[in-house]
Amino acid sequence: MAASRPSSLMHLVVFGMMQGMALGSWNPTCAGEFKCSVIQSSDPELWEEYIGNGWVKCRYGHTAVDGTCGPPCEVGAVTTAACRCQTEEEAKEGVVTGARTSLIVCAVIVCLGLGCGLSSCYCMKRCHKAEKRSRR
Repeated sequence: MAASRPSSLMHLVVFGMMQGMALGSWNPTCAGEFKCSVIQSSDPELWEEYIGNGWVKCRYGHTAVDGTCGPPCEVGAVTTAACRCQTEEEAKEGVVTGARTSLIVCAVIVCLGLGCGLSSCYCMKRCHKAEKRSRR
């Protein structure tokens, strides 16, 4: 009986650690800020509005010219780069990729939760059986 209780407690500790690691390592929104130094596009079909001085408002959003427009993860940090208007296909791909990533992360978290919950139930059932046997 005494050996099975620490086992159940150990499962709960491991479950908590796994959730903490999963949530801590996946951070979709870093605290820094990305700013475009300029937004340009040579294709007027991608413009929603021409602002002036080479600046445009893009129809499907914008991205950094070199493709790295993610914000830095340091709080208060700012990254700047030249930006360009995205095509409709690029915008759709970005949405689909983000949705797919979210779905995979959610599925992994659900599977981990189910696995930990089922193993805890199994251990509790074993403890309950052991207690019944020891009372006889």
